[in-house]
Amino acid sequence: MQPAPAPLVVAVPGFGGNKEQSLPLAYRLARRGLACISFDPLYHGARYDTRLDHAMDAAYGGVYPPDSGLDTFLLFYQVIRQSALDVAALLAHSAGDPRLDVQRAGITGMSMGAYASFLAFAEIPALCAAVPMMGVPTFARRWRDLLHECAWSNPAWAAALEDLAPITAGQTAWVASFDPAERIAAAAPRALLIMSGDFDSDQPKYYVLDWLEPIRTAYQAAPARLRWTVYSVGHTVTPQMEADAVDWFSTHLGHGE
Repeated sequence: MQPAPAPLVVAVPGFGGNKEQSLPLAYRLARRGLACISFDPLYHGARYDTRLDHAMDAAYGGVYPPDSGLDTFLLFYQVIRQSALDVAALLAHSAGDPRLDVQRAGITGMSMGAYASFLAFAEIPALCAAVPMMGVPTFARRWRDLLHECAWSNPAWAAALEDLAPITAGQTAWVASFDPAERIAAAAPRALLIMSGDFDSDQPKYYVLDWLEPIRTAYQAAPARLRWTVYSVGHTVTPQMEADAVDWFSTHLGHGE
């Protein structure tokens, strides 16, 4: 007798990573009866392109001061935008696999993968649960803050940004066009566990803190389906965090609540 289809969790790697980084989490999920698919994001792993490491070069469209990191962060957002589309394509393809139950699907990822998880969760109603790890949901605010940080911390960068104001306005509008921050409220009551690091300076926890209050309002009829956990770590994922993610998916995709 063929076993029942397994709930599916899609895992998105972090910036500069690859699908193999998801193997420890995938093993934990498999032991609990959940399937896991990971993939190489745009420009990563088997899809590698040199622009991943040279986004600041003019040959790849770089316009900002190279040391500012702004062109790399825009590429970061480009990969995130494509990753959410890739997740939708994976779910559509997996619907034809009798081993997988895409009606009970989840999404997770660390750092860039967390951004992609927030975005996919906002855009794909089929995702019943999400565990973004060490990322933020407020894309446009994060970009604007980086612009301010560059302008206020370096006079040469401030001058360059002033000259590039029309280009920056277009880039800011593009980031805002797919920002999931407000749209995630409409995902309630689908299960959302957010993980942040108390000492994470790369993706600071206060972005989640400031954003969480209206989201909590959207979940007030099902408060157990929204959780924010802050771990005593920097920008990393620990075995305990992976175990907590697996528990979340097992509860909300596997054995019911």
